[in-house]
Amino acid sequence: MRKALQMIQEQRLKLNLNQKQTSEKAGLHNNVVSKIENGYVVPNDKTLKMLANTLGLNADTLIRTADKERKEIHDRRKIGPGWDKYK
Repeated sequence: MRKALQMIQEQRLKLNLNQKQTSEKAGLHNNVVSKIENGYVVPNDKTLKMLANTLGLNADTLIRTADKERKEIHDRRKIGPGWDKYK
């Protein structure tokens, strides 16, 4: 989910918001953005939409990007170790 997370972080920084402010403005627990940006939490579509609306991002684009990345992660897990040698 690197690209989707990068989109969130870049826009947050452009707006000069810290992670806690962004979480609160989006109506999320105060450490959710930190957990998302650091890869501890995979946000669902509802959370992505809340963040997109808060940050002025296109929600559909953010969700599509995240969906594509989730699928790639899922596919790699199905293949197992060494998946990258088949790229």
